[in-house]
Amino acid sequence: MQGRIHIIFLLFISCKSYPLFAQSLHGTYCTNNGFVGDCIHFKKDKTFQYDAWGCFGSSIGTGTYLLGNDSLVLRFDPMDSTELHLFTVERESSAVSDSALITIIVTDDQEMPLSSAYISMTYYYQGDTTHIIQTAKTDQDGVAGVYLPLGAEQIRVQSTFLGQSSELFTLDAKKDYLLHCRFYMDDPLQIKNVLSFYRVISIQKGTIILQDAGGQIYTYHKGKRRKKD
Repeated sequence: MQGRIHIIFLLFISCKSYPLFAQSLHGTYCTNNGFVGDCIHFKKDKTFQYDAWGCFGSSIGTGTYLLGNDSLVLRFDPMDSTELHLFTVERESSAVSDSALITIIVTDDQEMPLSSAYISMTYYYQGDTTHIIQTAKTDQDGVAGVYLPLGAEQIRVQSTFLGQSSELFTLDAKKDYLLHCRFYMDDPLQIKNVLSFYRVISIQKGTIILQDAGGQIYTYHKGKRRKKD
C-alpha cells in the first residue's frame, strides 16, 4: 500500500491585531451540517461538554477551555489507565540519523480501512517554543506516510474521522514508526487527552467562527443541543 502524500506545513506567526474577546463563553453552540456536525456547551466555570455526530458514529467529551484574544483551546479530560486507547504501535525502529518516517494506518474496529481520515502532527523542538503543525489525510487504503522535519525532539499525533478524534499520542521524533489507529463506530467515542487549538475569526452575538490548524473554518450558532435519536 502506498501512503505517500503531499504535506502541508503551517507555522502560525502573525502580527495582525485582533479585537479583545470576552475571556469566557456561556451556552451551547452548534454547527448546522445535517448528518455531520458538533455542539460545544460552554459553562461559566470554564468547562465544556462536547458532542459530535457523523454517518459512522458519534463522539462525546468533557474538559476545560481557554479563550484568548485570538485563540480558543479545548483541553479534553485525561484518559485513565482503564480506558481504551485508539493508537497502537505496530513497529518501532531504533533512532535514525536522517528524517524519520511515520506511517499511520486508520481503520474501524473491524479492520476496514478509513480513507480521508485527517492526521494532525505537532512538532516540538528542544529550547524552542515555536510549534510546527503538519497535516495529512489517509489514502483509499487508510494509510498516510509522513517524513518528519529534522531537529524535532518530540511529536504529538492525532487522527480525526467524521467528527471523531483520537487521543493525542506522543512519540520520539527521531524514530520510524508504524502506527495503527482504530475507530470504534458502534458506541459514542469518548474523547480523552486531546488538545484542540482554534484561531478565533469572529465572536458575535449568537455566532462563533473558528479556524483549525488545517485551515478548516467552522461556524457555530448558539442554540439547543442536538437531540439524540
